Amino acid sequence: MTDDDLKALVASIAEGQKKTDAQLQRTDEQLQRTDAQLQRTDAQLQRTDAQLQRTDEQLQQTAAQLRETDAQCKKTEIQVQKTCDRVDRVARKVDKLASMYGGMSNNQGAVTEEFYFNTLKDNPVLQGMQFDIVWQNISAKAKGIEDEFDILLTNGSVVYIIDVKYKVHHNDIENLIHVKAKNFKTLFPIYQNYEHHFGIACFQIDHGIKQTALAAGVNILQRKGNVLEAIAAKKISL
Repeated sequence: MTDDDLKALVASIAEGQKKTDAQLQRTDEQLQRTDAQLQRTDAQLQRTDAQLQRTDEQLQQTAAQLRETDAQCKKTEIQVQKTCDRVDRVARKVDKLASMYGGMSNNQGAVTEEFYFNTLKDNPVLQGMQFDIVWQNISAKAKGIEDEFDILLTNGSVVYIIDVKYKVHHNDIENLIHVKAKNFKTLFPIYQNYEHHFGIACFQIDHGIKQTALAAGVNILQRKGNVLEAIAAKKISL
């Protein structure tokens, strides 16, 4: 090997070493960058773990709250059921009382109607007028109208329509004047040429209501001892 060859070999080896050193330098820098990235990744993982830990704690708290809420809901359901049971018991008592009162009211009405019907049947005279026929609970339906009349008395020229109430209220007067009177004329045109009289037979009526009825042309039939008393109203057209 000549000197020139030796020099060339040494130069080649030196050049290769420089390249190797440069490559090692770049590899070291890359490793440093990788280490830095791994450190950042580890820090991020630590933050993620901390966040997951907080999330898990929050979930545990939520689960505990849900359990408490569920327990409260169960208590509330029990309380609501107890309240409903009490309401049902009260409602049944109210229904029973209403049924008893309604039955008593119906009985009072039936007794009142029976008294006046029997009295008029035995002595069909009202306000000095003699009647030939006394009807009880006459009902009719025509032209889309249906109504029932407690007591009717008729002769050849007069028809007397009587509504029976145990106790009279203001709306009973209004109903007789504005509903039953008109319905009777529609349902019984056979009496259109008769003289019409309207009255309320009762066991109890307040003085003010009585005066209102009489002023409106509604006669009042009352029990006076064992005798029926008819208080005549002023004559108006119903």
